[in-house]
Amino acid sequence: MPDPYKKSAPGERLVIPATAWNKMLDMISVPQQTGGELGSLDIAPNLVWVKNVSGSDAYRFNVLSISGVVIDPIDGETQEKDFARRPVVKGTKDNTGYAFVILLEDIKSNAIGRAAASGVVACKVNVSNPAHKYARPNGLGTLESSVCGPVHLLWLGITGPTGASTTGPGKWAVGVL
Repeated sequence: MPDPYKKSAPGERLVIPATAWNKMLDMISVPQQTGGELGSLDIAPNLVWVKNVSGSDAYRFNVLSISGVVIDPIDGETQEKDFARRPVVKGTKDNTGYAFVILLEDIKSNAIGRAAASGVVACKVNVSNPAHKYARPNGLGTLESSVCGPVHLLWLGITGPTGASTTGPGKWAVGVL
């Protein structure tokens, strides 16, 4: 029996076997059965949707503080279902607290995008001392190296072309939130 999931070549007559068609229908119906639309289950548990309410565009690897939620679950039954299905937090560049996320993509002002709320994540750090093993939000939308802080740095890319340790902004790192 031929492979029902074999890709078609350009110009070739399209034939969709019943097995492949039924599988596609099953994939479409799962989100509907769980109360969401297609794509509503597409984010990992350590990631979160964030609405950029900072007043300016935010860029991948920036830090946004959590200032609330977009849909408040206490506003009614519909809002409760939407909140439970896909919570969206509000993010601002006022990094004064410990509740923050690291953006995984550029997010225009008042737009929604993906961010890491926990787990291991690639990030950029403003390094003031190459011996620092931690980072914290600096209030400017970025991370700053520190002797202690909420981000444990597993690796910090501070070796320059000559092999010497370097400091400065935007150094690559692997951090644990």
